[in-house]
Amino acid sequence: MFTGDFGKNAPKNDFGVASLVKRFTMSVLIMTNNYRLNSTEMIYTPGIIRFAQAMFPTDAPAAVRILREGYGLPNAIAEALASGYLSYEVEGEAVVFSAQEVAL
Repeated sequence: MFTGDFGKNAPKNDFGVASLVKRFTMSVLIMTNNYRLNSTEMIYTPGIIRFAQAMFPTDAPAAVRILREGYGLPNAIAEALASGYLSYEVEGEAVVFSAQEVAL
C-alpha cells in the first residue's frame, strides 16, 4: 500500500486539489496465477504456442488474438506468451506456466 502526503509541495492556488491528493491511497494486489492449456484431439497446444511465437514478429495482433480467443487468456498474458517473454513447460500435451497479474 502506498500513502502519500503531497500537500507540502502543492501550489498555493490549487483550488482544494492538495487536500484531495494528500488523502490519496492506492492499493495494488499482485496475484500469481497458474495456467494449464490442454490439447484436444484436433488441436495440439504446444504447436499453437510455437505457431503464435513464430507469427509474433510479423503479425503481433493476430498472434495475440489466437491465444486470447482460443484459450480465453487475458490480453497481457497472451501477449507475453506470444512474444516469448513468458516461459512455459510442456507436460504431455499441455502447456503449463505461471504469471503474475496486477489488480488495482
